Amino acid sequence: MKNVLTVVNAITIKVPLATLAAPFGVNERNTFELLMDNVYPVGHMAFMGTKAKIYTRNYENDDYAQDVLIDTPNQFTIDVLGTLRNVGLRLSFETVSGLFGGAAVSTVDPISGESLVDMMGGDHKPVVSKLSANGGVASLREQAIALNDDTLEFYGVVPNAIKIAMADGNLNCGTDETVGNAAFLTAGGGTVDGCAAMLKNRELAVFAVRVKTKTIDTSTSTVE
Repeated sequence: MKNVLTVVNAITIKVPLATLAAPFGVNERNTFELLMDNVYPVGHMAFMGTKAKIYTRNYENDDYAQDVLIDTPNQFTIDVLGTLRNVGLRLSFETVSGLFGGAAVSTVDPISGESLVDMMGGDHKPVVSKLSANGGVASLREQAIALNDDTLEFYGVVPNAIKIAMADGNLNCGTDETVGNAAFLTAGGGTVDGCAAMLKNRELAVFAVRVKTKTIDTSTSTVE
């Protein structure tokens, strides 16, 4: 968290966990912890403050120090697709469908964990990212998603996903389905059935990212 949220020699921005989880469509703690350990340290993200004020230098005062004041952020933006391509494991439709017994639609887990968003106090809660015609991202465990859709890209997050993604021979696992499938299956014990069991036990996560076309991504999610 410190590496993600700290500006060197400046301020530390504190952001609620639900705000970090919402762009990934995650409202369940165990899946979110996988993201925190494996994805956020290398995430493409930005925090926007409510207000920022820079005091101009007072040249008549040698002791004057320039200060920057940034209030608690009210906007958090993450490029989900770019982030998952860096550290996630790109999965083929066949592998993802196999996790759900060959089904064309993912199955929502009725005993999914507590909602991080609902746990937040106050009236101004982040909006959980949803798959829509224009884009979005969602956890396959949290939403029933029609899998056979050529505008969807599927990514798996497993323990040690960062090390796997950056290992020799795996540098393309975020963009190459063949490499991503192999890394994903290995992390799940070597079989789709093993990965499906880990998915059910919240030991790995799979996300669907919708893109407008095969060349234009609309996966940047803003939470206010």
